[in-house]
Amino acid sequence: MADTGDPAWSQWIDAPRTADGVLRGQPVVDRLVALLDLERIEDDIFRGVSPADSPARVFGGQVAGQALIAAGRTVPVERSVHSLHAYFFRPGDPRVPIVYDVDRIRDGQSFTTRRVVAIQHGKAIFSLAASFQLPEQGLEHAGRTVMRWVTA
Repeated sequence: MADTGDPAWSQWIDAPRTADGVLRGQPVVDRLVALLDLERIEDDIFRGVSPADSPARVFGGQVAGQALIAAGRTVPVERSVHSLHAYFFRPGDPRVPIVYDVDRIRDGQSFTTRRVVAIQHGKAIFSLAASFQLPEQGLEHAGRTVMRWVTA
C-alpha cells in the first residue's frame, strides 16, 4: 500500500521540474502508481490513502481511480473494463484513508459487474459501477464506411 510517510514518496521533492515548477519524469509516474496501490483489508474491502500534500479535498480522479483498481482486483485478469459509471456524493478528506467496499454483482461467462462504494467517516463519498468483459470478436466500426449509399 502507498504510505504517505514512506521515504519513497519524498523522491518527488527532488524530481525534475519544468520552468514553471511542474513535476515531470519517472518519479511522477512512480508516485501515481503508488497512490493507486491499495491495501487489501478483506476479500472485497480495500483501503487507499491520499498524498500528504493534498489540498483541502481529495481529488475526484484519485477516488475514481482507486475505486476502479479495487473493482479490478476482484475480477479475473483476462477481463478488462469496458463500461464505468460513477457518482460523487461528498467531498473526501485527504487526512483520512478511504475504504473501498466492492460488491460482486455478477460473474457471467463473458461479463463481470462490480459496484464499489468509497467510504470515509462512516459515510459514502463516491459510488462506481463497472462492467468488465472478456476479449471477444465483434463488430469493428473504426475505418469502415457504414453508410456506403451516402453520396458526396
